[in-house]
Amino acid sequence: MLGYKQRMKLTNALRTRAGAIAKLLNKYNEIAPLLKRPKLSWNDLTLLVSTSGFDLLRDPSGNVNHYKWAQPARRAAVTLYLKVKRAEEEIVRLNVESRRLWTFMADEHTDFVKAIDLASSTEPEFAHTLRQRANYRSLIHQDIVRRMKQMKALPGFSGCLELGQAAHRPPRVLADALPDWVRQDLLGGTHLSASGSQADADTHAMFHVLEHLHLSSS
Repeated sequence: MLGYKQRMKLTNALRTRAGAIAKLLNKYNEIAPLLKRPKLSWNDLTLLVSTSGFDLLRDPSGNVNHYKWAQPARRAAVTLYLKVKRAEEEIVRLNVESRRLWTFMADEHTDFVKAIDLASSTEPEFAHTLRQRANYRSLIHQDIVRRMKQMKALPGFSGCLELGQAAHRPPRVLADALPDWVRQDLLGGTHLSASGSQADADTHAMFHVLEHLHLSSS
């Protein structure tokens, strides 16, 4: 089978050299009966690119079509099987990354709170800027959390949305400030579990407000 890079090259060639390829396709269809090979349409050509079908044209005997592995239905089944296997591998990786993201968002909130408290007494203007930035980031995180909880509710979800421990950070202590969505989750609440277009609209509206505040203060 063709590799990913090879398929991309062929796809790009079809797009940028459509006229020249169409002429070659017509010439091929003229001599295809002499070669005892089926004629191809433009749709067949694009399908060959996506299914690595050009491998079939490399056979010098011209009798490859009668092999079971060359039958389109069987090739489609193998391709689907490989996609499922890669998806299973991706799920394992996403289960790791989703918990890392959950932990990162909580740690960032803790760092912002500590930095704001430290700067409030000595550098109030800097503390104000940090507070605006923290609010902006918090709103983004809230929307991500809502979507991650939607993901958690999907049938077959096998991940774990619990706080982890970053290797480069000291262990978390009880005095550390945690965002509301973490505390609600630890208490078994349903905070930020809302879904739907209205929640999306509210979130995007607040994005614009906080982004304006952030840009105007910079």
